[in-house]
Amino acid sequence: MPPKAKYTREEIAASALDLVREKGIEALTARELGNRLGCSSRPVFTAFQNMEELKQEVMKAAGKMMSSYFQASKDFIPEFKKAGMMMIRFAVDEPELFKLLLMQESPEERDFNDMLKIMGTEVDYCIDIIKRDYGLDDTRSRRLFHQMWLHSYAIGVLCATKMCRFTEEEISRMLGEVFAGILHLIKSGKIDTGVTDIQVQGDYGFGIGDIPRHKE
Repeated sequence: MPPKAKYTREEIAASALDLVREKGIEALTARELGNRLGCSSRPVFTAFQNMEELKQEVMKAAGKMMSSYFQASKDFIPEFKKAGMMMIRFAVDEPELFKLLLMQESPEERDFNDMLKIMGTEVDYCIDIIKRDYGLDDTRSRRLFHQMWLHSYAIGVLCATKMCRFTEEEISRMLGEVFAGILHLIKSGKIDTGVTDIQVQGDYGFGIGDIPRHKE
């Protein structure tokens, strides 16, 4: 008969999550977690087969925390913009969890849509908002979402790594400016043509670096 666990699976996973929130995923070792629980590492391996299984449990919990930030955007207008701001807020409030979910090195290259699977149902949630509020079809809604996600993600990385600090007003302005520009391009149809016209390139900053300023 196996020994009775001193700590439940849920208690160990909760303690592991707190450890990662404070010190990062690199600190999640059986010894460190045992010290935190005030016991040996044995209870960890009684509840979990190995540390990888425990890490996956921590990632699930971190994903739920990130999802709760997105859900908070439902009480705001414009909802899609607030969703982007809440993703960045998550990076500010929980930098180690942001890194765990969205900044881990992948063992192999993935395409953009595969990478977005990390976000779970939040992707469809955001795309549905775009369709509802901005009258775009599925293809154009996804295009707008991809561009705004990349911009929000970049700001989130800067915040999570403490490379930059932005006020709420600055984040709102940056997201608003980029969103307005991309939405205009999509609704005007210019983004579907590859934006090959030189004047359009100049207006929106496309092609800078591609067109020589002076002929040699």
